[in-house]
Amino acid sequence: MLERAAERGTKGVLILGHTGKLVKIAAGIFHTHNRMADARLETLAAYAAAEGLSQTDVRAVLASNTTEDALAVIASAGLAERVCAVIAARVRIRAERYLFGKMKVGAVMVNFAGEILGVDEQARAFADACGWRLNA
Repeated sequence: MLERAAERGTKGVLILGHTGKLVKIAAGIFHTHNRMADARLETLAAYAAAEGLSQTDVRAVLASNTTEDALAVIASAGLAERVCAVIAARVRIRAERYLFGKMKVGAVMVNFAGEILGVDEQARAFADACGWRLNA
């Protein structure tokens, strides 16, 4: 879909999605169906470790059943906001590289309840231009 939008001359796109999907894009996995590839927990663990998550908590993230469970571990360490912001920024970088810079991409990561967990700077710029409020 991203390639098609770029081919049609779309100037920018906002990717809004659940943690489980956006974490895959942050890892460079654009076929996000669960049968194609998975690296959700490993990606979350790596980004959380880079932000200071303890080795014990990294293991708990890797042992989680879902990305929401993993984020609960990260949140209990006080790192969820930072980790989610970094992942949203990485989604933008990966998607723009994937499209060879032909289109601007913004990323907003949400949980199953629809709460915004992470927003990158381009998504904020899109929101400002459209008069939207993004609280994250």
